[in-house]
Amino acid sequence: MRSGRYFILFLGLAAVWVCQGCVLIPSRLDLVHRTSAVRCPRPLRVVLQKALDQRPQNNRIGVKKNGYGMDMANIYIDDSSGGVANWLTVGLRKQFTKSGIEVLPATEGMARDFPSVTAVVKEFFVEPTVGFTIGVHSLVLVELMAEFPDGRRFARLFKGYVKDNGMVVTDSDYVEGLESAAADVFRKGAQTLCTLLSRETVR
Repeated sequence: MRSGRYFILFLGLAAVWVCQGCVLIPSRLDLVHRTSAVRCPRPLRVVLQKALDQRPQNNRIGVKKNGYGMDMANIYIDDSSGGVANWLTVGLRKQFTKSGIEVLPATEGMARDFPSVTAVVKEFFVEPTVGFTIGVHSLVLVELMAEFPDGRRFARLFKGYVKDNGMVVTDSDYVEGLESAAADVFRKGAQTLCTLLSRETVR
């Protein structure tokens, strides 16, 4: 029995050592887009502009912490994504298309004839919490602005927030949190846009 307790203690110390080592190394996360089964009541068309990145700290998407809760290495989105704004634009396009909204080319001519939507990224961040339990907090804040050819404008802020607890935090936990939070924003944005376009578009 005593040897078994020592073995468990050894595993715990090893996990802490591994975790402490990871916090010193910056990470680049390869995120994928998760879409939801949201469908508009009728076919719709919209021009999707490239998202604007207005995050306070737009050079990173998260930070790791040591056992004392101090900031350590930064977390970045993988270079292949083209950056947070581009990644969110692609995700919204996929969600809108799946929801039955035809996404038109973002040209000046199209914007004169069809509603135009622009996403403004307010926050896109993940970080662990260290205390009695170890957890991961993921927050995605995006404002969607819709402008109609006649000058009418609408805007709404969407929040995706995920909190997960675990024994040891790894990069996969950061990926899971951000993908889930972003998916929540995609879903809410598509639902709201379906309602707005159905109500405001001239038939």
